[in-house]
Amino acid sequence: LRANPHKFYMDNFIKDTVKSRFSKGQKVLDLGAGFCPYKTLIEEKGCLYKANDLFQYYGWIDYVCPADNLPVQDSTFDAVICTELIEHVPDPNTLIKEISRVLKPEGLLVMTSPLDTRLHYEPHHYYNLTEYAIKPLFEKNGLSILSIEKRGGYFSCLANLIKMNYFTMKRKDSFITKFLELLFKPFYYFIIPFILFHLDFLDN
Repeated sequence: LRANPHKFYMDNFIKDTVKSRFSKGQKVLDLGAGFCPYKTLIEEKGCLYKANDLFQYYGWIDYVCPADNLPVQDSTFDAVICTELIEHVPDPNTLIKEISRVLKPEGLLVMTSPLDTRLHYEPHHYYNLTEYAIKPLFEKNGLSILSIEKRGGYFSCLANLIKMNYFTMKRKDSFITKFLELLFKPFYYFIIPFILFHLDFLDN
């Protein structure tokens, strides 16, 4: 897992937040849930888990629709999880506005967003938001920010960019790139990210 610092930090952040901030009986919405990697974690906490995505995955998605146009009433959920989604929404304001609508007045939004990633899921990658873009966006829609935390340091960012370069190379169809892909895959995908992850302590 630590050969993927990006996922390591994100998963730990979600797990720690669910364990410390979620309570039994709460209704939780997972936006852009995909394969619902946090479903078991949240349900084991005693919460009612609901998932949203544009596509259906094995019958796990409760709301198959855009995340900024949910078929639910106002103030429905105690918590909303939104991981790596906001950069794929054409207008981030509509997403935050919708989240604010479906959250209860004292509800909690847990959101992650990448800053160091290359283009992915094209052509639906629109933004890499900094905290200076996120703060006014939240405040405009009546959400108070409890904390903004960076995910990893310089070396983790570098590891993520290296892995993204590998995926970019995979999309090019030629003999040379296919040969290089096979030759360097262990280095791009495992060895270099693993080493860089363990150098993060140097980034103070």
